[in-house]
Amino acid sequence: MFHRLSQSHTPFVGLDVHKNSITSAVLEPGSDTALIDRFIPDDASIRRFVGALGDPASLAACYEARSYRIGPGPVPRTDGDRL
Repeated sequence: MFHRLSQSHTPFVGLDVHKNSITSAVLEPGSDTALIDRFIPDDASIRRFVGALGDPASLAACYEARSYRIGPGPVPRTDGDRL
């Protein structure tokens, strides 16, 4: 189910995840400007960030993490698979 931002009561959270940092964008209901923050990706920082958002059941979140190219060696293959 898709939400219309103008009618939603759900905060929308986007995360750009990297090895040394996480950049977050939070769009509160009724706002047209996201709040952007950056923090260290450790347990304490992540818990503090999520705790500040309120009830986790009322959130809509997504994240972006860079994909890495892997060689054919580590990819599980069966007969007939193509890479």
